[in-house]
Amino acid sequence: MEIGFVIKRLRKERGLSQEELAKKITTRTTLASIENRNQTVSFHLLIKLLDRLNIRLEEFLFLLNEENYTIKMTLYRNVHSEFYLTGTTSNELQAELLQSYTDTKDFFYLSVYIQMQGILYRKEGITYVEDSKLKSYIETIKEYLNKITNWNHMELALFTNCLFFFDSEYILLSYNRVIKKMTAMKKLRLYQDDVLVFLLNGINVFFERDEDRLVEYLLSQLNEQLSLDTQLYERSLYQFYKAVLEARQGKKEAMLDVHQIINYLEFVGLYRKAENLKRDIKKYVGNNP
Repeated sequence: MEIGFVIKRLRKERGLSQEELAKKITTRTTLASIENRNQTVSFHLLIKLLDRLNIRLEEFLFLLNEENYTIKMTLYRNVHSEFYLTGTTSNELQAELLQSYTDTKDFFYLSVYIQMQGILYRKEGITYVEDSKLKSYIETIKEYLNKITNWNHMELALFTNCLFFFDSEYILLSYNRVIKKMTAMKKLRLYQDDVLVFLLNGINVFFERDEDRLVEYLLSQLNEQLSLDTQLYERSLYQFYKAVLEARQGKKEAMLDVHQIINYLEFVGLYRKAENLKRDIKKYVGNNP
């Protein structure tokens, strides 16, 4: 779809005239040219129009592309759908990602492929990468991440899903070098959620590596991010992992808190999440009563 067509459709759906939408933003003539002749619209003007329409930029972009998915987006949707439907990705789809990367040299395809590999390795409990080709791809990922000083959603998602492949020192350095900057962007909920996912994944990775000092550090960072009343589940995870860490340090009474949190999640109907945490107890503490 064209930008002007989408703006016109949104305006009419909301019962606004061109004069009402343009008021104190631009002229009616300019808006008419955008809507009917697809005149180029500046980003600054687009944001103001979307604000008047009560539409977020990401929602607008979705509407703009809903009937015009690129080959890249179609492949990404196929990977996403297959993985979350079956819990894995087929060899054919993985090969298509690598072939697309070879043909286009577009880093996007490699990043999706490596993320899937990272998730699958963790799921299968594999603790060491032996494949030399995969190792070279991981180095390519690191080179890409190292040269970017301001990460966005793509970089943080890539880093988070590939934590298993990185040594602890690199994880910690990357957090302090780049990710801490993103925590200041609290107004962007997407970034806030991304950082929380990273911290939770990092806590699990450090638990698996028996690096309790680093677990404690990331827990302190997680606690600083939990400022919203809507973050009840994340707050529960913070208390859970904090109690697990204390139990590993010999504080037997901490297990009471661990099981209290499990009981709470079951009480509110989060049975699958509760089962996942029960498995974490066995991995990180053992068969404590």
